[in-house]
Amino acid sequence: RASWNERASVGDLAALRARSRTSEAEALLEGKAPAADLLAKAADTVRARIRPIDDHRAGAAYRKKVGGVLARRGLETCLRNAGLGPEAGIAPGED
Repeated sequence: RASWNERASVGDLAALRARSRTSEAEALLEGKAPAADLLAKAADTVRARIRPIDDHRAGAAYRKKVGGVLARRGLETCLRNAGLGPEAGIAPGED
């Protein structure tokens, strides 16, 4: 049975890298079998915890939305690389 053992970090969303802000999402996934709803919850957790900056390249609201999307996509990529995906009930999420 597959289960999560991961560490996450987000960068280029704030002045400093935010690994501490992803620890809640890591705890949510730790030791659990991969499932689409779990990926969505983890992405929502990352989105809620990050504190992006607002500057001339992108607004904070946009970076917050994209942070959750990229977190989910990163998790989906990890599953595909591990040989898991649609056959494990994991379909790509909607952006």
